[in-house]
Amino acid sequence: LRFVLSATSTAPAITLTRTIDSYAGDGPRIDELTAPNAVTTGSAATLSWKTRNAPRVQVYANGLLVHEPPATDVSAAARGSVTLPLSQVTACELVAYGFNQVATRASRKVEVVKPAKAVAFNVPGSVATPGDAAVVSWKTQDAVRVEVQLKNGPVVFATETPAQVAAGTTNLYPGVETSYVLVARNLAGD
Repeated sequence: LRFVLSATSTAPAITLTRTIDSYAGDGPRIDELTAPNAVTTGSAATLSWKTRNAPRVQVYANGLLVHEPPATDVSAAARGSVTLPLSQVTACELVAYGFNQVATRASRKVEVVKPAKAVAFNVPGSVATPGDAAVVSWKTQDAVRVEVQLKNGPVVFATETPAQVAAGTTNLYPGVETSYVLVARNLAGD
């Protein structure tokens, strides 16, 4: 839309005119912004988005511009992604611009976490009778979840209780000769 504003005076006879361009309709909108809550040290985070009425987007990491699709690529502004290598906790922000530089923003914080380590995993070599309890124990570092699973099989025990994750025990009841595997996961799921 273009508005023309004119003001006229009679003494002295002066006419001033100003033209104002405007846009009528919905402003820019960010429908979706996704990023992982955490990544493991040395990994990258993929930030993806969907926007409407936004012919231009910019991605910032901790306040620094890190990505802007070419102005000619409107589809990348509407739906896109960027992979960012991270070494510290990062505030990722998407800025979507509409016409006349009207902007809207959305952000996600991505934590960088250490890899989880299984420090110890103890499983008895045998049980007296098939179906008897086998007490397994473990110790981990930098883990938020522990899983005990059958080798190449399903999870038979899992916990996210911090004290139990760090150093825990559980009873398992093997009916046949079985191999168990301990999986320690960090906040990134690795």
